[in-house]
Amino acid sequence: MPSACPRRRRPVPRALAAAPALGLLVAVATACSAPAPSVRQVIAASISARNVKVTWEPLPGQEVVIERAPKGGEFARVARKDGSRARFLDLGLQPATEYRYRLKACTGDVCGAPAEPPPVTTLVSYLTPITVTVPGTSADDVVIFGAYPASVDPSTPGQLVVVDRAGTVLWEVDSRLGFFVEVQPLADGTLAVQRAADLLWYDLDQTVLMHYAGSYVHHDIDQLADGRFAFIAYDLFEPTPGVPFLGDSIRILGQDHNTIDWQWRCRDYISTTELNQTDWNVMLWGMGHDWTHANTIVFDEPAGRVYLSIRNLNRLYAVDYPSGEVAWIMGDGGDFGAGLWDHAHGFEFTAPNRFLVLDNGTQRPGTPKYSRVIEVEFDADTKTAAVVWEYRETPDFYSPFLGSAEPQANGDVLVADGTNGRLFQVSRDQQVTWELQLEIGTWTYKAVTAPRARFTEW
Repeated sequence: MPSACPRRRRPVPRALAAAPALGLLVAVATACSAPAPSVRQVIAASISARNVKVTWEPLPGQEVVIERAPKGGEFARVARKDGSRARFLDLGLQPATEYRYRLKACTGDVCGAPAEPPPVTTLVSYLTPITVTVPGTSADDVVIFGAYPASVDPSTPGQLVVVDRAGTVLWEVDSRLGFFVEVQPLADGTLAVQRAADLLWYDLDQTVLMHYAGSYVHHDIDQLADGRFAFIAYDLFEPTPGVPFLGDSIRILGQDHNTIDWQWRCRDYISTTELNQTDWNVMLWGMGHDWTHANTIVFDEPAGRVYLSIRNLNRLYAVDYPSGEVAWIMGDGGDFGAGLWDHAHGFEFTAPNRFLVLDNGTQRPGTPKYSRVIEVEFDADTKTAAVVWEYRETPDFYSPFLGSAEPQANGDVLVADGTNGRLFQVSRDQQVTWELQLEIGTWTYKAVTAPRARFTEW
């Protein structure tokens, strides 16, 4: 009867020949250990100054060992991946540097012949220097933010950046088409971002899954449970001919990524006589008088409510969804909570009746100017609100615009000190637990954290 694994029989060592039964077992085991197949169709491509994407033909049931070598250097293992995934994203590379890759398919410790694609050179980076001034202790998360030269022109080139707590740039997107403001990590591991006036949906290999340019998208994006995107968009209108107002609207983009399914406009619920004269005198982007300048939306779908922050009026609107009726207004000229903040950014709820916000203090009475982070607790039924936690520095920091305050899992708050190009994390007992400084003259709007595995396990 023919053998079930007809492979060339290797010689049995003489020491085992005296024990025929044992020698037979060794010979059969060796003959039946098939080497792993070769990795085929390997492609290595630079997608940024810091990243190379490596792909191969899927190998179900196998693992793929990936080795990398800089030009003139030795190969070293960088990953061992499920062969059926057929992709790997290399992180934290040096810009404008040539790398070689070598891949081997493995079953346990048995690996096939290596496959080596042509060398690849990473792109040039335009990112300014980054310095970590207060080291962090966490190695499990990364920080995501946009960086760009100080400018209010949305067409200014910029970068979207991921760094670890040591300040190593792991991932980078460069755009010559405008700077990045909003960044929103999504549940499926992808990212929603606002670049200039557009909404983009990125996979981590920088594949653009969706690019929506049908509205002037700005400041904030939320993804709803059904996958649709909600965002803030400018609303240009003329209540008096020849006097353009630049207002705001909340819009929900349909599943076709083209149709607007729902819209709420400030002008339908706020009188144009309610304005901040200093801000209104600014012709924003040359489009119209800067009337409302909304900068945050928070969708609470289970409660049927969306919150909208109106920067120029120092108000937070609670809007019932989908009816659009205003449930209450907190802040100056509202139902309660007047005077708690001024020109704030980044409202983030920490409980149904509490939120964090970066209180920029742009038009706060008195000198010198200062910014701070506050947590506000409120009761909409009794129409009361109060600051229950505050972080101010000595000396004060001051960012007249831009910025965010993001709650962290351990209770800390991650702050973007926007016009100073600084990110820092502060504990509830007022200790700075991590700090990063961009080159002076570089701005950043918002910073968020995500698990490091989001990028390493792509």
